[in-house]
Amino acid sequence: AVVSPSVKGTDLAEGSATGNVAENFTPVNASVKYQLNDQLALALGYDQPFGIDVKYNPTPYNMSPTSAMQAHAKVHALTALVGYKTAQNLWVYGGPAYYNVNGSVSLPSDSTAAYAVNLPKDGAWGYVAGVAYEKPEIALRAVLTYRSSAKYAKPITESFAGQALPASDLNFKLPQSVNVDFLTGIMPKTQLITGMRWVNWKQFKLEPAVYSSSFGAPLVSFPKDSWEFKLGVGRQLTDKLSGSVVLSYDTGNGAPVSPLGPPDKGYAINVGAKYAINKNVDVSAGVQYNWYKNQTVAVEGGGMVTPVAEFKNMNVLGAGVQLGVHF
Repeated sequence: AVVSPSVKGTDLAEGSATGNVAENFTPVNASVKYQLNDQLALALGYDQPFGIDVKYNPTPYNMSPTSAMQAHAKVHALTALVGYKTAQNLWVYGGPAYYNVNGSVSLPSDSTAAYAVNLPKDGAWGYVAGVAYEKPEIALRAVLTYRSSAKYAKPITESFAGQALPASDLNFKLPQSVNVDFLTGIMPKTQLITGMRWVNWKQFKLEPAVYSSSFGAPLVSFPKDSWEFKLGVGRQLTDKLSGSVVLSYDTGNGAPVSPLGPPDKGYAINVGAKYAINKNVDVSAGVQYNWYKNQTVAVEGGGMVTPVAEFKNMNVLGAGVQLGVHF
């Protein structure tokens, strides 16, 4: 997949343009499933559930907190699942999830004393558990999946003005989440698509020891959890071709919006198609467009919340292709 955000705004301290602060990225997902018998299946999946690539323009006097601000983080996840099917078409599944985490944050502004921190690569363990119910005669499938939090714990090095400080321990939790997906036939060759996703972002706090003690606030935190709701329809167009259109709404993580976090409250439309080349191979493709309300980002410190930039007409365009091979 290729994802191209457009997140441009104005710095409030010096009135300069922030530039497009969100960089393009190319998420990769892959999975394999092996059906041992009619009741037992194994699966292994790879994805990148969390990440950030943020880069602000320098401001003319380098006094704004966002001046030349950069943050880069990647989380790679590997999940192994075992699924068991009961006689009532009910699947129960679960297994371990391993996360590889690394990142860095740079705040070159004079107002933040050119602070920087590096998160060295480290692993974190969690688990996945869920149930799925199927009724093929009416094209019904209901899935409930819980993904646990996972704890990162690693010594890190912070610095001010290029001067490294003594190492300190950093601990934070990748957020737990719950996904619910429900699909059912509503007329011949037509399927209703609905779903919900909850992410416990309020649980996440990035609190490097020196930064937090110096500025009186976490480097990154979110005031509330996010909820995403989706509704759409799928249609079998020919014997080999099917398509879908899905609308979604994300409540966001609340205000104040962090300059190192995602926008608050967004909408999306996804248009997808799947073509069966033969009984063993199919290709899926989709395009998604996200848009967000105008909003102000702010930094916390010393018990105060200070607006630092305003963003308008934010959007994200993404496109992806998936190859399915069945054997």
